[in-house]
Amino acid sequence: MKYRAYALGADAELSVEREGLAIGGRFIDFAEFKAITPLSHRVIVGLLSDEEIEISMLGFSFDGFWEELSRAFAERSLEALFVEESAIMSVEGEYEIPGEKGRGRIELYPDSVVILPPGSGSVRIPLCFTEKLVSDSYLMRIITSGGESFTVGRMGYDTMPFFERAQKAMESTKKERSRVISGLKPTPPFSHTGLFRTTTPELTWQAAVCDGRCALELFTGEDSATYLYR
Repeated sequence: MKYRAYALGADAELSVEREGLAIGGRFIDFAEFKAITPLSHRVIVGLLSDEEIEISMLGFSFDGFWEELSRAFAERSLEALFVEESAIMSVEGEYEIPGEKGRGRIELYPDSVVILPPGSGSVRIPLCFTEKLVSDSYLMRIITSGGESFTVGRMGYDTMPFFERAQKAMESTKKERSRVISGLKPTPPFSHTGLFRTTTPELTWQAAVCDGRCALELFTGEDSATYLYR
């Protein structure tokens, strides 16, 4: 949809695209976004370059523009996080991640919890690497096997259903991962294996790490390809 507003020092036509925001003759990729903030019927777009763009005079189009922009930005963030499945639950709630806290979209997927703040700090937390989930009143703490802690909650009546479904998804994905990975054996000099999922059951990634090196192998059922990283 096209919008009329005041931005970049002039009246301009705006459109929200799949990969970014068009303002007049300028296109800003979502990868450049640092934060988007609604403020007194204006939208403030902060960029990673520290440039700040104020979009005002949207009139009655403000709500529609903000909804379309925030939704497109969130969808692009999910692509960047390699989230391909359909969400089990999608709610508004509070979050606290290392170095940041606030309120945003929190989504539960079959193998992960995704936090989508209105900025560049989106996080995908794989449930297979989760040590435990702890329910504390209106909050849920996600503790990973590496010792990191993420907190989500204050989702209203969705808080407890979210926790219960996340617990069930964690148990299910851990069980499936253990089953599949049990047949994968590392070869020297690599000593550890891991498995990254895709939405196609017969398409999997095997990962091995050792002394600052990583090998990723893609299995497609008939063929395989190996990628080496330092």
